[in-house]
Amino acid sequence: MTNCKYLKQKLNRKFECKLTKKIINIKECNNCKFRENKESNNHQIKNKTHSSSLKDSKKQNYSNMRLKSNKPLLKKRTYKQTKKEKQRYSIIYKDLTKCCVEGCLTPYYNVEKNEVYEGAKRTASIKNGFVSPFCKFHHDQFHNDRSFALYYKRMFQKEYERNHSRKDFLKIIHVNYLK
Repeated sequence: MTNCKYLKQKLNRKFECKLTKKIINIKECNNCKFRENKESNNHQIKNKTHSSSLKDSKKQNYSNMRLKSNKPLLKKRTYKQTKKEKQRYSIIYKDLTKCCVEGCLTPYYNVEKNEVYEGAKRTASIKNGFVSPFCKFHHDQFHNDRSFALYYKRMFQKEYERNHSRKDFLKIIHVNYLK
């Protein structure tokens, strides 16, 4: 078999010269005046190692470009939304720098404020103080363990209903967790 770079085998097992666009025999390819050999694998390996070092240098350039580009990596929040998030409070917990789970000794810088009623009710949670501080472990547990999340949702509903009626709670959240 020849190593001509213009020789291609078709699905019907016939050979085609890409340069002349004709179906040919292999012997005709050997005698062709346009014949050019393919590059050897050793040459390709050398090019790959050279190109990988180029890719590494390009990665640095791309990372710099990403920082300089105008496109944000995440969706930008409005000024009003960030202001509300900074002013979050809780109707149950006074200190939002400690994890609210008893016995958790996570330092304050690993604590995240979490809205108890998430999704479409997130802004209502921020507005009405349905916020609880969780460490990263308990934050993941809150989103993955339904019974753990229901415990906090019920607790916040009970606390809200001490000062307001159940109808007020249902107007805000639309779900009764104290059935």
